[in-house]
Amino acid sequence: MVHVRESIAIGRPAAEVFALASDIGAWAEWDPAIAEAHADGPMAAGRRGVQVRTQGGRRTRFDFEILEYEPGRRYLMQAADGGTLRVRAELRVVPQDGGARVEYVGDFRPGGWLRLTAPLLGRLIGAGARGTLRALKRRCEEGPA
Repeated sequence: MVHVRESIAIGRPAAEVFALASDIGAWAEWDPAIAEAHADGPMAAGRRGVQVRTQGGRRTRFDFEILEYEPGRRYLMQAADGGTLRVRAELRVVPQDGGARVEYVGDFRPGGWLRLTAPLLGRLIGAGARGTLRALKRRCEEGPA
């Protein structure tokens, strides 16, 4: 298993940051690895959806389910690509000094041949999580491009 924990301070009110971070249809606007994301309704516990991720020029479909949802605070989701990678990830937004701190915790379980790459995978996923949080910060602080 690969465990990733990252956080970032964002100079916008926590409610605004959470509103963007929990809008499934907007994930592709700020997460550079997501080409598209959609669900069978707005963010809620039990909600199911699909995200298509692009990494290394390859598109991979991940089916996801929101396991827990606390409006304005956090959500916990699980996702799988159909065989090689299972993910359980939490995103939490905490008010901090007039802005917000976004905390991301992810557990990644590679399967099959991907297990052999776990050390490298950990570094790549950690770098990807940092890049995604920086992109969320830019999007929140600068607005849409």
